[in-house]
Amino acid sequence: MASLKECRAKARKLGLTIFTIPEKSKLREKYRYRLNHFYLKNVEELTKEISRAARAQKKTEMVRKLDGHRPKYGFKTVPRKRRKAAD
Repeated sequence: MASLKECRAKARKLGLTIFTIPEKSKLREKYRYRLNHFYLKNVEELTKEISRAARAQKKTEMVRKLDGHRPKYGFKTVPRKRRKAAD
C-alpha cells in the first residue's frame, strides 16, 4: 500500500488535489481526506480513488483523440491491412 506522501505525489502528477480535513471539522469524525469532490476515510481508499481518476483521465484522453471514430480492432488505433491487388 502506498504512503500518503506517494499518494500526494501521484495525485499532483495527475493534476488532482488532496485535502486533509481539519480535526476541528465535523466531517473529521467520518472522513480524513478529500480528493476533489470525494471524501475518503483512509490512505487505502485514497490510493484506489487516485487510480480510478487516472483511468478516467486516460479514457477521456483516448475518446478525445479518436474524436468519434471507432477503430475496427479495439480501443487503440491499429493500421488496417491492405488488400492485395486482384490480378
